Amino acid sequence: MLLLTTDGRWENTSLTLNDAPLDGARLYLRYTVERDRLDRPREATLTGFVVTMQEYDRDGDSLDAPLMGRAGGMGLFPGEVEVEIGGRVLSIKNESPKYGVDAASGLATRVSLRAFDTDLELPAFSADQPKDSAEAMIPFLVRALADEDITAHVQEVLLDFDYPRDRAVCYVSLIETHLIKRDRVVTLDLIRDIRKRLVAEERAAAKKESEHRS
Repeated sequence: MLLLTTDGRWENTSLTLNDAPLDGARLYLRYTVERDRLDRPREATLTGFVVTMQEYDRDGDSLDAPLMGRAGGMGLFPGEVEVEIGGRVLSIKNESPKYGVDAASGLATRVSLRAFDTDLELPAFSADQPKDSAEAMIPFLVRALADEDITAHVQEVLLDFDYPRDRAVCYVSLIETHLIKRDRVVTLDLIRDIRKRLVAEERAAAKKESEHRS
């Protein structure tokens, strides 16, 4: 299993493969689901790879090589990737022996998310349509996230930790399907969430220090 743990800062980000430290330059994973007219999953695409720092040092183009159809990077599937961001845990698993051979193997992907923090707060999220207020999405999110297996609701998962380019992205888009009304999509941004919490903690600490000095 590949495990990435971070609190939003590079100096506090670690990557391990089967419990052994991995010196990674880029970790990329994208999972997308297409649905039919009855909102049933019709097709799913799962891509994931790791480029090590050693590989990047030899060739700077290696960061994008797998996405360009060139050899490079380490494939992640069949297998499992787990991402822990400030206590919230996202897991993507596909152990199909036909992964990469049978196009239908993407539908064997399972996604789980331990989204609620110790105070039962939701992570930062936004509705994809301006007319959909964030507050209106809360009942759906509470239902979808109550059981940590969110596979049935996933539209997209994107994870892109790119150290040389100073990029850290991790979000999950969930779809609330309706047979008659328009489907609604809400996106949970786990990186924006941890950064907001870190900023709030730093401001609170600075305020406390200022009050202590005065």
